[in-house]
Amino acid sequence: MKALISQKDLKDLSSGVQRKVIEELDYLVSKNYEVHVIAETINKNLVRDHGGIPVKTFKALWGNKRLFHAKQVEKYRRKHNFDLVIGHGDIIEQDLCYIHNCVHLAHERIFGMTLPSDNEVGIMHAKILTEQKFKTLVCNSQMMKDDLTKRFNIPSDKAVVIHPEFNLEKFNLAGANEKRKAQRGLWGISDDEVLVGLITSGNFKKRNVDLLIEVAAKTPQAKFVVAGKNKDQSYENKVRELGLTERFIFAPSIPDVDRYYHAIDIFVLPAF
Repeated sequence: MKALISQKDLKDLSSGVQRKVIEELDYLVSKNYEVHVIAETINKNLVRDHGGIPVKTFKALWGNKRLFHAKQVEKYRRKHNFDLVIGHGDIIEQDLCYIHNCVHLAHERIFGMTLPSDNEVGIMHAKILTEQKFKTLVCNSQMMKDDLTKRFNIPSDKAVVIHPEFNLEKFNLAGANEKRKAQRGLWGISDDEVLVGLITSGNFKKRNVDLLIEVAAKTPQAKFVVAGKNKDQSYENKVRELGLTERFIFAPSIPDVDRYYHAIDIFVLPAF
């Protein structure tokens, strides 16, 4: 039995999608599948360590990079006889299609207007969901299923909802105090200070970090941390302008994200 998993970016385990791919790899390997993992940016050693076969695609120098990746995956798929193909929003033909973001709905909610027609992710999602060359569409929420099935006229029985899972071996109370003290020590937060946290993979606009900064300005009795990648400089500028530099921390995404959760006292999600 052979399987192919496609995820355009697989350089580490700093995001939920990347961890999901490795979980799929582990599961399929345990079922005696020969698993090929194909990506544009790929950590080959990581894939090999989990029993997979890493495959790297070329990087597009111009045009729609996602469509370019999809075409290369399709060429590779046709050269091999795969029993199962899994995609994560970056290929056209697949058995299981995971969509991780409602890019059209999110843009409408955040900006109050239709997603621009030249949006690269929007173009890719529209092509996948319009052509429907998948057996099953996996949505991460009922809201996503409702929106995508209606927006792209997808039969309801062709879509399922699987909520994002968590690793109980990682997210538990074992060593909680030690992890809490260690991480707060790195941030210079004493044990008696209240630390409010927004822990995310990125997309600060969608997560409404602007609102959180405004809340921080009105909450002098607490400190704040926002974790995630691709931070726009404007957020740091706003923190500085409001005099919050000593009380507001921006932290990078890390594989051991449980350390962040142990460190904070209150979790908030002010997303749109």
